[in-house]
Amino acid sequence: PVRYTGKPVSAGLRNADTHSGLVPNWAKPLTGKCWVLRMHEALGLRGTCTLDTSAKQLSRMDLRDETNGRVVGGKLEYRPYQLLSIGMHMK
Repeated sequence: PVRYTGKPVSAGLRNADTHSGLVPNWAKPLTGKCWVLRMHEALGLRGTCTLDTSAKQLSRMDLRDETNGRVVGGKLEYRPYQLLSIGMHMK
């Protein structure tokens, strides 16, 4: 195990209101005050997820961490087995 000894840091995700098949995998920091949240749908279902975050703005991102759409009102539609990347802009 790797022990972290720095100050606590939050990626900003408080809650994801969805079925249990949409799984948050991990979050990684980008430059400035932006995090990328990766989620995947694992049960073969489609639906809508409502994200509760401390971010000022949410955006869809691709796997290269480039913005390719906005997330309005925290609502995010997904397809079966889809991998999602959500930019969480804290500024």
